[in-house]
Amino acid sequence: MLHDAVRLCRAAQRGMYFAETSVLARAKIADLGAPFIRAGARVLTHGHSRVVLALLRRAVAQARPHLLSL
Repeated sequence: MLHDAVRLCRAAQRGMYFAETSVLARAKIADLGAPFIRAGARVLTHGHSRVVLALLRRAVAQARPHLLSL
């Protein structure tokens, strides 16, 4: 029983670490990628990606009023 509780605790810790790492990675990708979206660029996306949405939002936030606000 104790071993099961320890395994559950470790799994929860790993899950929380993964979630935190994912959020930080998404923000870093958005910071690095936003400058590549030029004025007047058309961006075609397929599917739903939180990383792409974060990148597009960051581009809008970085004083690009000509882009469609998301």
